[in-house]
Amino acid sequence: MSQVLSLFRSPLFRWGIAVFDAALVAAAGFFIVEDETVQLLVYAFAAAGLVLTPLILKRAAEKE
Repeated sequence: MSQVLSLFRSPLFRWGIAVFDAALVAAAGFFIVEDETVQLLVYAFAAAGLVLTPLILKRAAEKE
């Protein structure tokens, strides 16, 4: 278990997960969603995930 949590201490790993996740959400919004208002909401969700995911993973590593 400590091996997995040690990965969360790496900023490159935390930001890599966030960028990958945000890219997938934004791509889904771009290619699947047709309504412009919903697209903007999906992009906002992707941006929030891009900012919040590394912070949450950092806290998880600090609680170890």
